[in-house]
Amino acid sequence: MKTLKLIAIVLVVIFVIIIGYGMTLSGESHLERSITINTPVEKVFKEVNTFTNIKDWSPWAKVDPETKYIYSGPDSGVGAKYDWESEDENVGIGSQEILESRENEYVKTQMIFAIEGEFFAEFKLKPIDGGTEVTWTYDGKVYSFMWKFIMLGMESQLGPMYEQGLIDLKAYVESLPDPEPEAESAEGVSVEE
Repeated sequence: MKTLKLIAIVLVVIFVIIIGYGMTLSGESHLERSITINTPVEKVFKEVNTFTNIKDWSPWAKVDPETKYIYSGPDSGVGAKYDWESEDENVGIGSQEILESRENEYVKTQMIFAIEGEFFAEFKLKPIDGGTEVTWTYDGKVYSFMWKFIMLGMESQLGPMYEQGLIDLKAYVESLPDPEPEAESAEGVSVEE
C-alpha cells in the first residue's frame, strides 16, 4: 500500500512539474535556412511569388505526391492562394496565401493548418555575384498547451524539410530556361542602302 501511495505522489509531482513548465512556454517558434541559387534574382522571385509550380520543389509534395491542390486568387503576388488536402498526416490539410510581395526582394505568406495558431513564412532574396541568396523563414505561435510541447522539436522536424525544399528550389529554378531577351523595336531605326 505504501508503494502505491509513493508511486501516486511521484506521478502527481511529475504532472505538476510538466504543467508548470508548460505554462512557461511561449508557444513561439522561429526557423530559417539559406541557399545560393545561381540565377538572377528575377528568376527566383518569379517562382516564390506564385504557388502554381510549388509542387515541383516543395518537400511536402514529395511526402505525398497524391496531395490535392486548389488554387485561387491571382496567379502571383498578394492574394495568390492555394489549399491542399492529403491523407498523409505529415502533410494534412491547410492553405497558404501571399500577404506581402516586393518585387525581386521579399515574399511573405500566411499558412493555416488544423492547429490553432499563427504561422508565417518568408522568402528574402538578395542579389549576389553570380546569383541570388535565398533565405526561407518560418515563424509560428501556438496557443494549445499540447502544441507548445510539440513545437519544442520544431528545429529538428522542420529544419530538414526547409533544407530539402531549398535544394529542390535551387535545382528547379536553375533548370528553367532564361527568359528571351526583348527584341528591339524597329521604329526610329534608319537603314542605309
